[in-house]
Amino acid sequence: QANEALFNLADHYFRGRKYDLAIKYYNRIGSGTLTADQTAEVAFKLGYSHFIKKEFEEAMAAFQQGRNIQGEYYYDLNYYYGMAAYFEDDYTTAINSWQIAQNDRTYEKLIPYYLTQIYFVNKDYQRLITYAVPYATQSGVQNQKEINQLIGQSYFELGDYASAQPYLEEYEANSGTMRAEDFYQLAYVQYQNGDFEKAIPNFQELSNEKTAMGQTAMYYLAESYLQSGDKASARNAFYNVVQFQENMPLRENALFNYAKLSAELDFDVDAINAFSKFLPTSQYYNEAQDLMRDVLVNTTNYRKSIEILEQMENLSPELQAAYQTVALRQ
Repeated sequence: QANEALFNLADHYFRGRKYDLAIKYYNRIGSGTLTADQTAEVAFKLGYSHFIKKEFEEAMAAFQQGRNIQGEYYYDLNYYYGMAAYFEDDYTTAINSWQIAQNDRTYEKLIPYYLTQIYFVNKDYQRLITYAVPYATQSGVQNQKEINQLIGQSYFELGDYASAQPYLEEYEANSGTMRAEDFYQLAYVQYQNGDFEKAIPNFQELSNEKTAMGQTAMYYLAESYLQSGDKASARNAFYNVVQFQENMPLRENALFNYAKLSAELDFDVDAINAFSKFLPTSQYYNEAQDLMRDVLVNTTNYRKSIEILEQMENLSPELQAAYQTVALRQ
């Protein structure tokens, strides 16, 4: 009789969302006189009250008291037990509990996103793909676009860029906002797959990022322009890479490409000036010297070319010969 009164009082506060009072009175109910179904109900409602208050450890302890009782609250208990474990970073417990709850229609469309997240956090990419791909197109699945992204990112991490692209593009098509990292990953996948026309606008989204990722994106933007035949835009993008102060190897490679494209597009002075920056310690030094000599002997801007050469130290024999040639043409 006393238990029934406590239960009714606790239930009254639970329905009124007064969870502090609900917890107080559910805890006063003597468990020894409850049926299995009543034990499960109390376990769920007490645990849920703690869950709403973000007291996840207490919630798990309450849910545990009834989660193995197969009745009306069986799937509810296992779903929320899994959620509490998830928020406590106890992913193994969450997975085991959700595998039970997923058999219920109420939860079968909610759980895939959380399980997919856990597999990704655990870097279990192949397991994620095997599990999540069926949910990528299944009707009614919650957070489906995020599931698509996580599948695409998993393929990306595994180096399978061809499989990654459609999932990352699906996420872009259905996402209102994209982070810089999202644009970079999508663009890089498109670049790796030779889809340069698609990669270009996505790399351009990162043009204001003054970070190592922004510099790398600018470099691949230049490469994408080059592969698509737009040498002028490629030259400008390589020049922008050179303006970054970090990541020296990338800057040097970009400078060399900028110099070569300047020569090809008849920006003689820019080409000579860029080639002249390579020191004997550079892997590009010998080729830069040869290409600079070719530009020098064919340029019509004699005065500026001579000025650049006179500022350089230790001219190679080839450049000394080119200097003489240009000097005679003045």
